[in-house]
Amino acid sequence: MNLLDYFDSRDKKERMSHVLNLLAVAAADGHIDDSEMEIIFNIAARHGLTSAELERIVERPQSISFTPPANDRARVELMMDMVLVMMVDGEIDKREYALCKVMARTLGFKHQVIDAMIISIIEAINKKVRTELAIEQLLQMI
Repeated sequence: MNLLDYFDSRDKKERMSHVLNLLAVAAADGHIDDSEMEIIFNIAARHGLTSAELERIVERPQSISFTPPANDRARVELMMDMVLVMMVDGEIDKREYALCKVMARTLGFKHQVIDAMIISIIEAINKKVRTELAIEQLLQMI
């Protein structure tokens, strides 16, 4: 770990952790598909991460510690992004699905709503529901 990494802001640590979690979902089935990497790169850019920061996440994942999202909206956004990564290669692998469930519990979602939440996200993605509307609907579930 680079000495400067200790001085990352909480926000930056949270954004980098977000992307690391996406990489973990993509890798859960034993390989990372090009479509998964492309969506992860797009999400990283949406979160304002530089190419150097993304390179650090990919090449030195152990240098990134899990930093839980600071609020419910960010927790839901992470879940939505994880499910999107799980789906982007055209198949839902049971190992990726299982990791999404484990992450949902780690994020503090009640086990009673996790499957319904993941299914709702899958449906929202398939129906191309606007992200903000999907987030609002999911916030009502938790």
